[in-house]
Amino acid sequence: MRALQHFRPYSDNDLLSLQQILIGRDLGLSLDAIRRWLDDPQFDRRAEVAARRARLAMRAERAESMLRAIDAALAAIDEGVDEEDATEEAAFLANS
Repeated sequence: MRALQHFRPYSDNDLLSLQQILIGRDLGLSLDAIRRWLDDPQFDRRAEVAARRARLAMRAERAESMLRAIDAALAAIDEGVDEEDATEEAAFLANS
């Protein structure tokens, strides 16, 4: 049933569940993991969030490596180094 002006009434529990769903999505959890998060009292939330953090840290390290490679390529281009050599150097740095 809808309340006046076509707004759906939400209970405090509904709002708490919604907040937890949004947090789970922001953490990159799958809908299945979020469902278990909400419904399974045995679900290890800390382990799931810690695992997600570890994956994000790995992605951040990779992004930092790529940024260093791009900066090196830009610096080489600015110094007049051949663009092909700069691109090869950037690829080497990104993979190291």
